[in-house]
Amino acid sequence: MKKIKYWVLVCITVAAALPLKAGDGGVLSVKKVGRMSCTFVQTKESSLLDEKSVSSGTMHYMAPDKVRWEYTAPFSGIFIMNGNGAAFGTEGKMQKVDLARNRMFRSISRIMFLGLSGSPLASDENYQVQINDSGDMAEAVLVPRKKDMARVVSCVRLYVRKSDSMVVCIVMEEPGGDVTRIELHDIDTEMDMNTDIFEVK
Repeated sequence: MKKIKYWVLVCITVAAALPLKAGDGGVLSVKKVGRMSCTFVQTKESSLLDEKSVSSGTMHYMAPDKVRWEYTAPFSGIFIMNGNGAAFGTEGKMQKVDLARNRMFRSISRIMFLGLSGSPLASDENYQVQINDSGDMAEAVLVPRKKDMARVVSCVRLYVRKSDSMVVCIVMEEPGGDVTRIELHDIDTEMDMNTDIFEVK
C-alpha cells in the first residue's frame, strides 16, 4: 500500500503541474505541453507524526510519456516513468515496474497524462470534478469514484493561478486523515533536457 500511495502522489502531482486554462462553464482544460521542469516543496501532515514532514526536490517531464520525479532533501528518492517501464528507489538501487502488466499502477499512471491533448478537466466515470472560483485562484476538486483509487486518496485539490493558468499547489487528502500539500516553483516549459535522465534501469 505504501508503494501505491507513493505512485498516486507522484502521478497526481505531475498531472497537476501541467498548465491549465479556463474553459466554458467553469471547466478547466489542460494545455498541450511538450516538456516541463520545476522544483517542489512537499509538506505531509499525519496523525502518526508529532510535526509536519517537509521534503523538496525537482520534477522533469517530456512528452509523451517520460517523467522523472526526484526528492533531494532531506532524503534522496527517484521515480522514473518511460513508456510502459517505470522504476523507483534511490540511485543504484532502483526497483522496476512493468506498467503493461500491472492494472492498478497502469490506471494510476493515466492520471499523469490526462488531458495532454487539451481535453477538459471535468467529471467522468473516474472522478467527480468541481471547479470553484476564489479570487485570483481557481480550485479544482477531484473526488475518485472507483473503489481502488478511493482507498488511497479521498480528495485532490488543485489550485490554479489565473494570471498564467499554472497550477501552483496540490493538496491530496487520504481516507485516514493524512494530508499532503505540494507547492510548485520555478516552472519552466522551454528548457532543454537530456533524455538520459528518463532511462529506466
